[in-house]
This record gives sequence, C-alpha cells and structure tokens, in this order.
Amino acid sequence: MNYQRFRFYQPPSSPLARAGLVVVGFGLLVLSFFLGLFFLIIAVGAALIAGAVVAVRRWLSPDRSDASKSENLEVEYRVIRRDRNSDYHGD
Repeated sequence: MNYQRFRFYQPPSSPLARAGLVVVGFGLLVLSFFLGLFFLIIAVGAALIAGAVVAVRRWLSPDRSDASKSENLEVEYRVIRRDRNSDYHGD
C-alpha cells in the first residue's frame, strides 16, 4: 500500500481502532447536524420576531393612505449654488 494518498495517513490496522474512528466520525456528523439545526432555529426565530415587530408597527402606525393615493410628489427646494458660467452678480 504505497499509494500517494496513504503517504501521510496510515489507516489503523486494528478493527477496534477503525470502529472507534467510525464512531468518532459519526459523532462529528451528528454534532454538526444539531449545531446547524440550532443556528437555523435561532435564525427562523429572529426572522419571526422581526416580522411580528414590523407587522405591529405597520398596524399601529398612523394611516397614510391618502398621501399614497396621490400620484404627484410635492417637494420644496432652494437653489444653494448657481451655475459657474452665469454672470449673476446679485442684480
């Protein structure tokens, strides 16, 4: 067994050691699964809480339906700086 992939890692020849490695590998897979499930539950819970907060805020906010019905947007603005090319001297 002088293959390239077995150059640094020599699998144990003992069946008991191989069984132990299988148990450790399976345990790591189960631990990874439950850790991912834990973070998924936290993320879903946070999303549900955020959704409930947004829904309550929209429900309790003052009604702005008449402002949203208008198609025109009314704004006020003030010119702060004139064009550099104009010959405006305050006349």
